[in-house]
Order: sequence, then structure tokens, then C-alpha cells
Amino acid sequence: MEFFGLTSYGASDPIKFYLKPDYKEAKTPPKISDVIRERDYQRPFSEAVRELDIYSGILDGYAYRSVHRLSKLKKKGFPKPIGPSDTYKNPITQSMVHGWFLNDIELQDANWYKPYRYMPKPCSESSKFIEKAIFFSTSDINAAKHSCRLLVVGGGAGGCTVAAKFSKQMKKDDIIILEPAEKHYYQPMFTLIGGGIKKLEDSYKLMKEVLPTSAKWLKNSAVEFDPKSNTVTTDNGDIIEYEYLLVAMGLQTYYNQIPGLEDALSIPSGPVCSNYSSKYVDRTYEALQKFQSGNAIFTYPNTPVKCPGAPQKILYIAEEYFRKTGKRDKANLIYNSSLAVIFGVKKYADALWKIVKQRNINVNLRTNLIEIKPDQNIAVFQNLDKPEVITETEYSLLHVTPPMGAPEMLQKNTELTNDAGFLDVNKDTLQHTKYPNVFGIGDCTNSPNSKTAASVAAQSKIVHINMTAVMAGSEPKMVYNGYASCPLVTGYSSCILAEFDYNLTPTETFPFSQDREMYIMYMMKKDIMPPLYWKLMLNGYWNGPGAFRKLMHPFN
Repeated sequence: MEFFGLTSYGASDPIKFYLKPDYKEAKTPPKISDVIRERDYQRPFSEAVRELDIYSGILDGYAYRSVHRLSKLKKKGFPKPIGPSDTYKNPITQSMVHGWFLNDIELQDANWYKPYRYMPKPCSESSKFIEKAIFFSTSDINAAKHSCRLLVVGGGAGGCTVAAKFSKQMKKDDIIILEPAEKHYYQPMFTLIGGGIKKLEDSYKLMKEVLPTSAKWLKNSAVEFDPKSNTVTTDNGDIIEYEYLLVAMGLQTYYNQIPGLEDALSIPSGPVCSNYSSKYVDRTYEALQKFQSGNAIFTYPNTPVKCPGAPQKILYIAEEYFRKTGKRDKANLIYNSSLAVIFGVKKYADALWKIVKQRNINVNLRTNLIEIKPDQNIAVFQNLDKPEVITETEYSLLHVTPPMGAPEMLQKNTELTNDAGFLDVNKDTLQHTKYPNVFGIGDCTNSPNSKTAASVAAQSKIVHINMTAVMAGSEPKMVYNGYASCPLVTGYSSCILAEFDYNLTPTETFPFSQDREMYIMYMMKKDIMPPLYWKLMLNGYWNGPGAFRKLMHPFN
């Protein structure tokens, strides 16, 4: 019996052609990897499978377009479709009638495949071979193995900076950087973009332009960590073996955790906006321009966030914008924060309370956004101290800071994380608490510092020195004090530069008190910090202002 160009005893003429001259009739079908390798195919999986489609009779094109979809669905946990099936029909029929039914229908439909009633279950060796070839063999064809001295997972601020430092002392390709993104964003600029001060194109460079040239860049994501065997598996099945690992995966935004938020953000030119994504940040200034009157609400979620000051920076910018455009007397500005304080460091919190009082801004603490009703322009809030108290507020503008947390893929690898899903590191040395050849940097760790770009700069020096010590067989001794900085932009020409450590003690660089609005701090935020980031920090030359602080405070 022949099935799609195969026989129950082995490969028929099409595969026999590909396997010449080493082909021998066999009772067990050949491995698909052998078939492809024999022809020296060094092409994407889809093209290799297309060759199988051609000689297996699947000629209608549906299978070719859908193999990628099947592979992705398998990774996402969708059920395996029924098939392929044996058939006695002659001539060979299209896959739309027999075998795989892979029409291009909506994937979210639970019944995304449709087996015919007269399709028997796969049972023969031929069927098993086709099943392996088309549905399960991406790893056979595409999977590759890599090895390196240092693997950096994440090409953001932390990963890029530490990789740049080590690239100066390691050989070419000793470092592998695992990062799927094409663009590297300077995210602290998003506040200014939301206020119309900067453009989105000012905030990014191509990833290939910022990663160290001596490092090997794999444009994939990590899906599995195995610290016991010192390996990481990527989303395309590659396995990377490392001697030392730096996890720098950042924070992930979870817009989907607030019902109605994604729907609201999908409305063209709508009143709901968010500065926390390159996808949405341009909506903010557009919403400011369209606003005429009513409630302008700004939120802070009940989760860790990138730069805790950012949710209220856009509040102050919006307030000044409304004043400049003659809309302020018609605007009711509301800041609803899940925190119990307006800012974590008392010195700067006192300064901010004065600002909100002077500008007549309503601040509601321990108030968390839990739902949006975009068809009614209503935001639903919960009192975190009295969870039974739910309030609904109509909005004309709503800026949402989304819930955030450790990346999903990191959370799933519990061998490396704490109960909250963050990389479990020693807060002083940033070395993993269980695996000494693993370090972490930035927002993905459980280090209790404020999650800012400035803290990453300070941590990069600690990680570099401590990892180097471990590589040399010594113990890590360099200690991170939790330094973080938050330039609290309060308008189009003013800023409070907050600097502090783990203990929330002000750790100021300049020889004067920084708890007041200053133009010079605004100019630093707007014009000095971006080139410092691109030119110095990402090239491994900036460790934060510690050295300048010593010069400014010689007697401390």
C-alpha cells in the first residue's frame, strides 16, 4: 500500500531519489533529518517541508502555509490535529480532502482543524513517518547547538552594558547575546514622547548597532533554563551551552491583566493611552491634544513598575500642557496610585505633595485600576485597604501604567526564581543564590532597589567585577548599595532629581539639595542623559555618577 509517496515498507521513488546512492529498502522509514541532510538542505524548515509536500502529494499549498502555524501551536499547547491518515484513493488527493486539514481559519477558534468522518486514525509506519516529518521534526531540521563562555539573556540596558564590558577582555564569539528584538529603546525617553517633547524615532537604535561587535547575537528568545546542565533552550529549539550566565530580561508589561484595557487601547485616537510601550506611547500626546474637558486620570498599578516616578511625570506634564492651551480650568486631574505614599523617599515625597497641592491635583492612594469599560469611558477602581469598596469614574483622558512583572518565560523556570517569579539573587553581589555561575542585572531580579536605568548602570560595575572574580576562582566581594535615580519631570522646564539607596536614604550627587524643581535637572534629563546612555553606558564606560559624587562631596 502506498501513502503520499511512501510505502509501508519504506520510502518509494521520490524519497529513494533523494537518498541515492545509499538507499536501501527498509522496513522502518528513514528519519526526516536524514532525508533533508542527504540533500544538504540548509534552508528554513518551511522550505524543507515544502519538499516533503511536493513528493508526498500535498500540492494545494495549504500545508506549506500552515506548517509554521502548526509548529507554533504545538509550542503553545494546542491539541494535535487528527492525521495524517492512510488512504487507498488513487490518484493521490489534496490535503484539503485527506490527511491534514490545514485551512487558514481563525486560530482562536477552539475547533481550528476539521477532520473528515472517513479519515481513519494514523496507524501504519508510513503515517508515523509523515507525522514526524510534518508535525514534530522542527528540532531535527532546525535545531542547532551553540557554546560560549558567557551567555547574556537579554539585549536591553543591562545585558548590552555588561556584554560590552566583557567584550573588552574576551575573545570573539566568547559571548553570546540572546535577544529577539530588532530595536533597542531608550525607555526613559518615553515620558518625553508622551508629552510631545521628543519623537518615538529619537528613542531607539537598531539592535545590531548597540550590541558589541565581538559578541555573537542570536535573534531568539529563551524558553527554558537548565542551570544544572548549564544550558538554555531557545524558542526555535536551539540549545546554548554556557560556562557563565547573565540574566537581563527586564520587566514584562501585562496589559491583558486589566479587563478592557487592550480594547480601549485599540480604539483609534481614543482617550486611553500609556507611555509604557512603544506601541502606545504616541497615543498620549494625541490624547492631550484632543482633550477638552472632564476627568484626566493617571494610574499606578499594584505591581512593581519600571521607574516608579514615571506614572506621575506624565501627570505633571499634562497639567502644564492644559495650562498652556487654556484647558486647565475645565480639567479635573486625578492621580490614583496603589501605593501608600506618593513617592518612596520622604524627602522627595514632601516636595511632590507641595506640587500637587499648588496645582490642585487630586491624589488617591491605595486605589488600584481593575477594569476599563471603553464603550462608556468608565474606569473601575478598588480600594486596596477596603477591597469591597469599588468605584467607577468617568474619564475624558486615562493614562494607564499597566501591571508588570518578571517575563513569563523566566517565571516558568522555577529553579532560578523566587516565589514571585523574579531571578533569585543576592542583593549585595547580584549573584544567584543557588548557582554561583549565574548572575542577574536590572528589572528581572528580586533585588529590592527601584527599577530604573540608573540602577542598571550602577549594577553593571558590580556584576562585571563579581563575575570576573568568579571566573578567576574567587568569591564575589563588590557590594551594590541599591543606588537608583529618578528624574521626576514636573513640567516642560522643571525636574526634581531623586537619588537614593536600598534604605531610601537620599544619595545625592550635587553639592546642594535636590528636592526642588530645577531647570538644569530638566536639561540633564532631556539633553544629557540620552547621549550618555548611547555613547557611554551601552559601550561599557558608564557606571553611574558615583565618581562625580565623591568629587562633589569630598568630606563624606
